[in-house]
Parts: sequence; C-alpha cells; structure tokens
Amino acid sequence: MQQGLMSHFFNQTRLAVWARLAIFVYGVILFAWFFSVSRVVDRYGQPLATDFITFYSASIAARSGQAHSVYDKTYFQNLEQTTAGARVGWYAWHYPPTFFLLTQPLAFFSYKAALLLWLLITIVPILLILQRIYPGRNTLAFFLSFPATFQVFLHGQNGFLTAALLSGGCMLLNGQPFFGGLILGLLSYKPHLCILVLPALAAGKHWKALQGFFFSLFSFTTATFLVYGSEPWKAFLNNIPMATAILEAGAVPFAKMPTPYAAIRLLGVQPASASLLQGVSTLLCLLFVVLLWRSRAGSGIKAAGLIAATLLASPFGFDYDLIILFPAMAFLFSEFPGNQPFASRLAVLGAAIWAIPLAGPIIASLTGLNIMPLVILALCVACGKWAAAH
Repeated sequence: MQQGLMSHFFNQTRLAVWARLAIFVYGVILFAWFFSVSRVVDRYGQPLATDFITFYSASIAARSGQAHSVYDKTYFQNLEQTTAGARVGWYAWHYPPTFFLLTQPLAFFSYKAALLLWLLITIVPILLILQRIYPGRNTLAFFLSFPATFQVFLHGQNGFLTAALLSGGCMLLNGQPFFGGLILGLLSYKPHLCILVLPALAAGKHWKALQGFFFSLFSFTTATFLVYGSEPWKAFLNNIPMATAILEAGAVPFAKMPTPYAAIRLLGVQPASASLLQGVSTLLCLLFVVLLWRSRAGSGIKAAGLIAATLLASPFGFDYDLIILFPAMAFLFSEFPGNQPFASRLAVLGAAIWAIPLAGPIIASLTGLNIMPLVILALCVACGKWAAAH
C-alpha cells in the first residue's frame, strides 16, 4: 500500500508535469518583475534582483580602483544609491577580494544586461554538471523548478556558481583529481562554505586534488594582489569583526538562514550560547565528513554528505545557498540507479529537500521554528547510513 502510494505521487511522469508547471510560474513572475522595473529600483523601492546591486556596485568600485572602499559602509551605501538612482538600504559586501576577479567585468554593462549575463554565465555550468552527474531528460527540469533556483534568480545571487564549483569539483575527483581540486579551490571566494573541503580531501587521500586546491588558492589570491594590491585584503580582514557583529546583533533574517546558529537564535538563545552550539555542530560536521570520506562509500554518497554538512558547519548562509542541495541529491540518485529499496526513501528525502527552500522560511517566520537544518541533518544521516551499508 505504502509503496503504491509512493509510486503514485513520486513517479517520473507526474513529477515532470509539476516541475514544468513550477518553471512556468517562476518564469511569469520573473519576466513581469524584470520588465516592470525601468532601470534598477522596483515600485517598492527595492533593487531589481535585490542582492545583485552588491555585486554590480562592487564591480564599479573595483574598476575605478576603489576595491578596498567597498568594505566601508558609508562609501558603499552611497555607491549603491548612485547605482540605483534612488535611496536604497545598505547591502553589505563581506566577500574576500578574490570575488572581485569574478564580478569586475560586470561594470562594462548596464545593470540589467549585467544581471542577465551574470545569471546566464553562472547557471550554464551547473546545468552541464548536473547532466553529467545524473543524466536524464527530466533532471534539468527538476533543477529549474527547485524553489532555491527561483531564489537565486530573484536575488541575482551566486548560488549557481557555488553549486557548480562544489559539485563539479567533487565530480572530477576520481577521473581528473588535480582539476577537481582546482575547481574546489575557487570556492574560496565564499570561504564559509569551503571549510570542510580540505578535511574531506585529506580524509579521502585525494593528494593530487589537494595539490590542485592549493595551487588554485595560491593563484587566485596572488592575482588579487597583482590586480588590486594589498589594501583590499587589509580592509577585508578589518571587516570580519563587523560582519560577525551584524550576525550576532540579529541584523539578518534568521528565518531565511538554514544554519544551526540561525535556528537557535530564532528560539531566543543569546549569541554566546548559540555560537557555542554552532561550534559543536561544526565539529560534528567535521568528524562526519572525515569518517564518511575515509569509508568505502561510493563517491556520490561522499559528495552528497560533504555538500549537506557544509550548510550545517557554517553559521552563515541563506535560502538561496540551499541550491547546493540539488546536486547533492543528484549524486545520491546516481549511486542507486534502479535500486527499489532506496528509491522510495530517496523520493521522500528528495521531496523534503525540494520543498524546504520554500516552506522553511515561511514556517520559521510564522512559528519561530527553523526546520531547515533538521532537513539537512536528515540528508547527512541518510548519507551516513548508506555509507555504513557499503
């Protein structure tokens, strides 16, 4: 009975129809929003693709030789308001200077053209990678219908890039380990989502990948010194206490953050206690990843476990970062092709993962309970159980 019910709701044909319906709805919303904005700011006073104004303004600063100034609140808010042509709030830049190398070319285009170019250039690699991880006629439709995909489009964020680097690097570890490590090293542009990569590679004895990782990290960092000098790095390091203070002060929407720290703070726990519990979560994630990557589990299970644990190891992350969970599920499905006992479990887990970027923030806002880390934890537990079964 249960298996029949599962196959009724989670068969490929039915899911493909729902996915295409979701894509149509997303497309209508994004199309209407994009063309309702004359320049940069919408009718509600918000920048088009809200977070993208950060990337675009930073690209202007970097092009004009003011990369170090983006870490100054007053300077950057004024620049963002100049970019928007209106009074907008402060959208902070907390990225390391390496990210300038990726965003600076945006300054050569208008805001809308740069936004479209950014989304196109970053989404194509993850689409190609997903088709390699789990080939199928519906894989890309499921990805495009994923609510986190919509969030990345809505915010003009870098989630596609993060997902491509993390999943692409893991995918290449067995066949082209040096290039796999090279790609994973580029993930250092978002260091809080990179903290488990080195322990994983070391635990899995991927020595060539480690060489690629350090080569990438060294080259990426050196390039910023050659292009921008040392001032941006000094400003970045000086900015870390401010970024930490913003998080501790609750000046970020905890309901939209899928991290243990955010879930604990939403319950009213003080910053010091929440930081301590987040530290415990980080250490447990580190132990989990090391044990998983030392095991004989398939590469897909290891990659999925690393990706899921990444979100629980960091205190900082947003709903659009949940985009990385899709390749995690693709890795798992690639491990169990046609395996019926696992198929139903994967279907339930996949449904929860698919829904959580949409339902999680809503539930957290209404009830004060942030269940997103629990769903991600369920994915980690599943990876651990399936690894133990190998």
